[in-house]
Amino acid sequence: MNIYQGLIAFIIFAISINSYASVPTVKVKIADSKDDITLSGKNIVNHLDLNQSTKKYYGHQKLKFNCKKFSSAISLRKNKSIKLASVSAGPNLIKWNEGVYKGKMNVILSDDGKSCDLVNEVSIESYISTLLAKEMHNSWPVEALKAQAIAARTYALHKIKTDEVSKTKGFNVYYDLESSQKHQVSGSLKDSSTRTYYATRLTEGLVLVSKKKKLEPAFYHSKCGGHTLRPDQVWNHKVSGYTGVKCPYCHKHGNKDWKVKVKPAQLISLVDKTLQDFHSASLVASKKKLRMTKDRNKNATLRIYDGDNLKTVQKSRLRVKLGYKKALSNNFKIAKIKNDVYMMGKGMGHGVGMCQYGALEMAKLGKTYKQILKHYFPNFKIRRLY
Repeated sequence: MNIYQGLIAFIIFAISINSYASVPTVKVKIADSKDDITLSGKNIVNHLDLNQSTKKYYGHQKLKFNCKKFSSAISLRKNKSIKLASVSAGPNLIKWNEGVYKGKMNVILSDDGKSCDLVNEVSIESYISTLLAKEMHNSWPVEALKAQAIAARTYALHKIKTDEVSKTKGFNVYYDLESSQKHQVSGSLKDSSTRTYYATRLTEGLVLVSKKKKLEPAFYHSKCGGHTLRPDQVWNHKVSGYTGVKCPYCHKHGNKDWKVKVKPAQLISLVDKTLQDFHSASLVASKKKLRMTKDRNKNATLRIYDGDNLKTVQKSRLRVKLGYKKALSNNFKIAKIKNDVYMMGKGMGHGVGMCQYGALEMAKLGKTYKQILKHYFPNFKIRRLY
């Protein structure tokens, strides 16, 4: 299917979901800290929030926003986040860089006050369809894509409902989540396909809820390496309903087991920095008096005797200090082989919730999206919100 056929399919899909008056809108930050932003489209409308003026353009038009000019014009910032302009094109598409988008584009003054962020405000179902091609792949089995659609929709709606980003920053922001590995990676209409439209349409409005019928964030990752983790094992906060599960499905997909050689002195330094930054502690004994207990992959913490005192280090925090490019997952153990120390791990990603390569294999084995989600979220149920 070429790009023009894809866009036609998307427009048909978009018309069908717009018949639901209650389909939520999501605001996604798709770019940040830009010196300038150029948007183009047919019959676009530009609303400048600073002076509350609106200008309509007929035919094709290109608009360029000089973010430095905007920031210098704002001498007093009462808020830490300011919406500069909103650009819409009705049923037409808006182009930015190489991508094309439905909905509205909001140009926001960045937190630093010197550049701009770009926020796409769009139907959550349109957003999910572009996300599937980025978070999974549009060639994957539809049942795996459907499971991903429900998990991603749940995650996004939880962000919207709780206003989590604004609360975390401490001031109002004009987006619900970012298109990045920090939250979820979405794309433009060019990334979507008939398969992603189909998976989104067949799961429209479906989310995961806990036994208390509460909307919780549905996490997912690339490859667990044999078992999944709970949120409190990785981020120190509990999420109702989560439990770790065995995963015999992902081993034949993705990267193989990984191993990183770490010098003993470097490991001690990493442990000390982790204790200081995340555990309000530090190592006090000499290197000769430090002793690490035997570690296993399933252990969420590293236990170290600092002289006579036992100290525990969360392994996910140690991974942060070493870097995600070296320590590919939270499923690892530290082992000494002769005079060398190694971090030996399985999988890729944080390890919480749905294992994407596991979902791929389950779909290939004929499992449905309901069976996939039941396996990775055994204490959650699928519920239709709209």
